[in-house]
Amino acid sequence: MAGKKTQKHLRWTPPGPDAPAIFEIPTHDPPLAPRDEVVFLLHTGAEIEHALLVQYLYAAYSLKSPKEVPPEHGPKVRAWKRTLLEIAREEMGHLITVQNLLRLIGGPLNLEREDYPFRSGLYPFPFRLEPLSKGSLAKYVVAEMPFVREPSEETEEIVTRATGSGSIPANQVGEIYARVMQLLSPSEPGGEAHLSEDDFAADAGTRLARYDAWGGAASVLVPDIVGLPDALAAISELAEQGEGMEDSADRPSHYQRLLAIYREFPEAGAGGEQAWEPVYPVPVDPDTGPSEGVTIEPEGGRITHPRSLKWAKLFNLRYRLLLAYLSHFLQCDGPLLDDEADYTTRGLLNRWTFDEMRHLSLVASRLVTLPKAEVDPEQPERAGAPFELPYTLNLPDRDRERWRTHLDVMSTCLSLEHAIEEAHPEDRDDPLLRGLILHDIEAQRLARAAMAGEALSYTERDFLKVVRLLEGSVRGFRIGAHRNFWRGLTRDQFVALSVFG
Repeated sequence: MAGKKTQKHLRWTPPGPDAPAIFEIPTHDPPLAPRDEVVFLLHTGAEIEHALLVQYLYAAYSLKSPKEVPPEHGPKVRAWKRTLLEIAREEMGHLITVQNLLRLIGGPLNLEREDYPFRSGLYPFPFRLEPLSKGSLAKYVVAEMPFVREPSEETEEIVTRATGSGSIPANQVGEIYARVMQLLSPSEPGGEAHLSEDDFAADAGTRLARYDAWGGAASVLVPDIVGLPDALAAISELAEQGEGMEDSADRPSHYQRLLAIYREFPEAGAGGEQAWEPVYPVPVDPDTGPSEGVTIEPEGGRITHPRSLKWAKLFNLRYRLLLAYLSHFLQCDGPLLDDEADYTTRGLLNRWTFDEMRHLSLVASRLVTLPKAEVDPEQPERAGAPFELPYTLNLPDRDRERWRTHLDVMSTCLSLEHAIEEAHPEDRDDPLLRGLILHDIEAQRLARAAMAGEALSYTERDFLKVVRLLEGSVRGFRIGAHRNFWRGLTRDQFVALSVFG
């Protein structure tokens, strides 16, 4: 697996015929064929990975700026947010890897988030967007917790806080992957049928997502999968990254990292001189309300302040674009760059997916500074990122109509961005809003060319093209202590620049 180290000892190995019946997955009546059951379980795994990454992102965005907490707690809050965002990126890698597995066994892809009630018995806990707290952290720890025969007192306390009872829920994430591994393992004579190499598509390779396009960090798992042995190794690594108990300093699991935050996080309402609040007063399950003309009583998380509501709806549109770009990418093949090192249409979809990840982070950070309610905008409760799914995640069958769908959503984004400018003077010169508008105008131009089957043309040449390639190499995210030192420079300034003296 290029670009990352593999841990020597994995917790997860294909269970043998004498393994104890620890993992209890609900059965179907009549039983599904082995391949069909794997598709079902991978669909469920994809929805859980998607749900977890969204909840981790919302929790991370709820954390205050380090400047807004007592100075002695600033580094801790910064580290918590960095850890949650890292885990969310790793969950994105899990989601993409599951799509690769589905592609390889000929199953339909799935970027949905939940499927109630059919799979509700397999979800770790009900989906809920909430600010980071001891209670939410307890749920995340339990969701990623490996099987433990004799739980410690701390584990029992965490489980009780998460579930309201002292029993560990049967539907933990790793059980799904354990069952998939059973079905991918060699079948025993006279035992249940399992998958074989014949169940893997031989011609799926060109459409698979690769680490060099979606990894970007050693901890993001997007392994190359060719056949059955690779699929077993990939599932093992996903389970290990989520639930591994090995005390690895270089690659601690999600369980280990979330447990560490849980241990440090202050109790809600704790008094005394040490009392402090690490999160913004954002709502639980924020929403933007019903469509025009539909009257529904406001829910507790309803965002009603006009300015905040527009930004929240813009967030939802950009979330839709991210999922649509990712889905479209997974349904096409070819290189990311052409012979001139310009983006191909597939490369654009890859780049735009990462662009929207950054846009969501920026808009979410804006929302936690805005009031939630129109009635009393001075009240302390802030708005939050709603992460509302669109009416459909399905894309048209033909490539031309897929690009047309992207154009429609881009057009709606631009209309809303201009509406924010016109209605709210404080946003007219806002760099974030102006950057989104410029991005969408250029994206529309390129999407129209892709829809028409025309060659893509780029205005960046010479040094600007170098800047674009450097940005692409880090997916546009800010990096390290030296940051993205090429931004905003001319060629001569770049050549003369001395980083770290």
